[in-house]
Amino acid sequence: MLVQHGGLVLTQRQFLKEVWGPGHAGENHDLRIFVHPLREKRKANPSRPKHLITEAGVGYRLRVD
Repeated sequence: MLVQHGGLVLTQRQFLKEVWGPGHAGENHDLRIFVHPLREKRKANPSRPKHLITEAGVGYRLRVD
């Protein structure tokens, strides 16, 4: 999803619905658990990500610049 929509902010609800299905729409904690290892694999310093950006309270964005 991030690659398909590079540069756009995707909401937590969009991720949960598209990846895990409509029954998971309110399980934001699961999404954070999933994103954390992705971020660790892409960046030496996960607290300062370059590619997988968290938009606080909204969702995630893949930086494409």
